[in-house]
Amino acid sequence: MIRDKIRMVDVAWTQLAEMTTDSERVTREAMADSTAYVLFSEEACGRQLPALLVPSPESEKIVVAHEVAAKAGLGGLSAQSQHQIFDTAVVELRARMSELGIDLPEPTEHRL
Repeated sequence: MIRDKIRMVDVAWTQLAEMTTDSERVTREAMADSTAYVLFSEEACGRQLPALLVPSPESEKIVVAHEVAAKAGLGGLSAQSQHQIFDTAVVELRARMSELGIDLPEPTEHRL
């Protein structure tokens, strides 16, 4: 299953590279805007990583549950690990998209 996901991502990057080769500036800007929206308005708000959820009693329970699962070796991730994963992903995504002529804005501040 993981190999299928890796292949799918590789195909998506190949398609994106082909699309951007002949695309106009306005198209690349639209790609950047769409990507930035998903990355900073959804993902940075906890869509995949609970440590980035808006702080509330409910979200705190989810974060604590992940911490407990991580300590027990059950696949959860600590809040610190979740932040590191997000930060690394943003740096790598910005660099890879920049190679295609798509310039993402600087990351917005997310909760630490």
